[in-house]
Amino acid sequence: TGVVLVAVVAVGVLIWLFDSLLSFLLQLIIK
Repeated sequence: TGVVLVAVVAVGVLIWLFDSLLSFLLQLIIK
């Protein structure tokens, strides 16, 4: 249903944001 699709997209976006933030923080730490 639409609700499931929205939930899957929301989780995907959260994971993408978390991954991007983690990579950014790692680069700062390495520098």
